[in-house]
Amino acid sequence: MNELIKIKEVDGVNFISSLKELYLDVGMDKSNWSRWCKKNIVDNIFFSENEDYQTFVTMTNGNETIDYICSLDMGKNLVLQMPTENAHKYRKYLIDYEKKNPLDILLSMNKESLAM
Repeated sequence: MNELIKIKEVDGVNFISSLKELYLDVGMDKSNWSRWCKKNIVDNIFFSENEDYQTFVTMTNGNETIDYICSLDMGKNLVLQMPTENAHKYRKYLIDYEKKNPLDILLSMNKESLAM
């Protein structure tokens, strides 16, 4: 599968390696990144830091920029909210990725979900 979204493995679970990169690739407005990530990542009551996403700092043009890695499920949810023509293509990519990697889905589920 062509790599449309950079996905990396952390402790046996796959994560999207940069939400900022995903945000820009989908076609969202670069100038709204800070406001968008505060609303949709940091202040989102449905996602928890260190469970669904992790924060990291990267250097962009000599400036520190906050970015996030996130679970594939969180990435799909965020892409669904992005009102661009590219968003559907990225959502489909994530769904297809999971279909080809069913073990990754099981590993990312918590034990309580598996017990049900």
